[in-house]
Amino acid sequence: MMSLHRLSRPAFLTLFLALLLALPAARAADPSQLESYALRLPLAVVPDAAVQRLPLPPQVLVALQNADYRDLRIFNAAGQPVPLALAAASLAPTPERQQWPLVPHPILGPEAAQTTAGLDGLSLRIEEQQGRRVVQVQAAPGTLGAASSAPAAAQQVLGTLFDTRAVTAPAVSLALDAVLPPGQPVRLQLAQSRDLQHWQPLAQTVVYRAPDAAEGAAQLGSSVLELPGTPLKDQYLRLSWSPVQGGSAVPVDVRGATLTTSALGAAPERPRAELQPVAFTDAHTLRFTLPFATPVAALDIRPHGLNELVPVRVLGRSDVNANAQQAWQPLARAVVYQLQSAPAPQRSAAIPLDGRSWRQLRVEADARTAGFSAAPTVALEFEPVQLVFVASGSGPFTLAAGLAPGDGALNAYLPLPSLVPGYQPRQEDSLPLARLAADAAPESVQPSPPAPTTVQAGAASEGTPTRTLVLWGVLLAGVLLLGGMAWALVRNTRGSASTGE
Repeated sequence: MMSLHRLSRPAFLTLFLALLLALPAARAADPSQLESYALRLPLAVVPDAAVQRLPLPPQVLVALQNADYRDLRIFNAAGQPVPLALAAASLAPTPERQQWPLVPHPILGPEAAQTTAGLDGLSLRIEEQQGRRVVQVQAAPGTLGAASSAPAAAQQVLGTLFDTRAVTAPAVSLALDAVLPPGQPVRLQLAQSRDLQHWQPLAQTVVYRAPDAAEGAAQLGSSVLELPGTPLKDQYLRLSWSPVQGGSAVPVDVRGATLTTSALGAAPERPRAELQPVAFTDAHTLRFTLPFATPVAALDIRPHGLNELVPVRVLGRSDVNANAQQAWQPLARAVVYQLQSAPAPQRSAAIPLDGRSWRQLRVEADARTAGFSAAPTVALEFEPVQLVFVASGSGPFTLAAGLAPGDGALNAYLPLPSLVPGYQPRQEDSLPLARLAADAAPESVQPSPPAPTTVQAGAASEGTPTRTLVLWGVLLAGVLLLGGMAWALVRNTRGSASTGE
């Protein structure tokens, strides 16, 4: 191998330039390559769905090294990144719809009840006739005159009663399955009652069946009655009908009905990760460094013992390499507690932070108190974020996360409307849901709750951090190497001059 002092000047310059070019190449990784990411997780996508969404789980959020989520990609089987958009996931509870098939119970009464005053002002009673439940009109004396004493043979079906006492969720619509008389518009009226005597109107509609239309043919007007969030618990529904323009009673055969209810499900929780271990330097101070750059939405501190209450303040530093000269920024004040109570202990809520990226956190207990009796449990909460992506190419697909901040990752997110044709606000929440392959379970198997995500946090640095020392060491070694090469070049030049070369 040729020694340094025998290198010619052009060769030395070539070697010097090669070293300068190799330094950034060795430091930076290619964001377009799957192997460049620290975390790679297989995805279970929805078959035959072009545009899908993926809520980011906590194990991904704690791997990001850029506060704007730019070190996130989804790769297909060919190693190509797919089109992506970033969207905030809603914390609002989603409506859960349920359909209730209702059994119709015919209301029997004299024809005059339908053609004069209708069923308003009339009470009903439920009877069992030949194993079938029927409803009879029970009129007050003199209400229908002589018609009230009509024989049972002259009675006809005036309406239908539905028993909705067991329906607990608010109703949003009632879809009727009914056969209408041809060629005559019919007014359908819906009312509710708790005692079958006092009725409150709910909705009405007018429907019409063409004279030459079959029983199941389409009709004019809607047979769906809208009920905007009507509570029907312990209530009955009464459906009655009458001719629109007067005249004789109209026969309507109600075969059934479907009630649709909509209740708000449980609100989704924020993604959460537990800190381990907690640096418990003394009873009044907790300090830790976060190994990620994702903004923290809230800090959940739970004291170790029961009946423990500690006023605290939270401070932060934005740079993981901060030294003792950088001031701590106050973020929040709160009281954390865990108090004995029946049936379960009362615990303080998570402490909201300002939504910025803080790499070092410090929790100080009020000096006027005894502080923490032992190291508390500390958890981090994040604002829910989801990726909207086009499943382009063939699977399997891989979620990749975690590039160093200096690796030059560009923001690869496209505008959300460019991925969802005809985009409407919050339309992304109704897209097919992709999952991590480890969290996906067959439909016949009840998925188990995911294990809690933990973060290995180090104590917050009060001096020069290790990474800074390493970088300074590498820089110093490079300077010494370049100095040695320059000295060898000068020595070689002087030797050549002395020998007359």
